[in-house]
Amino acid sequence: MLSATDCNSNPIGESGTILTLDTVILAGSKSITVCMPATIWVFGLTWIFTSNDDQCASSGLAGQATPDVLHSEAQTRTSREFDMQKERPTIVTDDASDAVKQWFSMLSRYCASEDYNSTRAIFAGDVASFGTKADIVVGLDLLQTNQWESVWPNIQDFQIDVDNIVSGGSENTAWGIATWTSTGFDEDGSSFHRPGRATVVLERRDGVWVSLHTHFSLNPGTPPRTYGPAGHDR
Repeated sequence: MLSATDCNSNPIGESGTILTLDTVILAGSKSITVCMPATIWVFGLTWIFTSNDDQCASSGLAGQATPDVLHSEAQTRTSREFDMQKERPTIVTDDASDAVKQWFSMLSRYCASEDYNSTRAIFAGDVASFGTKADIVVGLDLLQTNQWESVWPNIQDFQIDVDNIVSGGSENTAWGIATWTSTGFDEDGSSFHRPGRATVVLERRDGVWVSLHTHFSLNPGTPPRTYGPAGHDR
């Protein structure tokens, strides 16, 4: 077993990189004793434990990190990095009406799952919109804050009728209108049918279709506010 005896050592790793104080590199052991708490980083085949406790050296060694724990940490980090590198959703069709259908289909899924990051990828940064709650907003950040985050957590069952879209366009511009349904909630938590209509204008930028404008509104007679299933805004 290899074990760390001094968290204030300043070793040179197998790669030849000189590390800062409070860092210990250990590799090739079946069981590793480290000062705890520690942050685990994985660089190639080298395991690096970075002390989070300035008193680590004086307090002695505590805890053990086994290869199973290290493998789990490595898998978690690898998965997280993979998620960050995944290709952003894009619409690259040459057909304007197909672009509109793809856009509405994506938005339907993203809204239902409250996936803000994927939703942002199909909007232009300079989008101008208004919706069921937001007044006219210009810019993607304001649209997310004033509309999506104010409504999506407080509804359920959102779905756009992508089979009955009316759309048109040209080589670099497209437009479409569709109806949608959702479930809203009164202040006491009781549910109600919450249907509406939507308009989108798309522009093709560098071969990718993004939304320049959206307009979402409720059908006449629909309660204007939804409080979420708990009966109040989340």
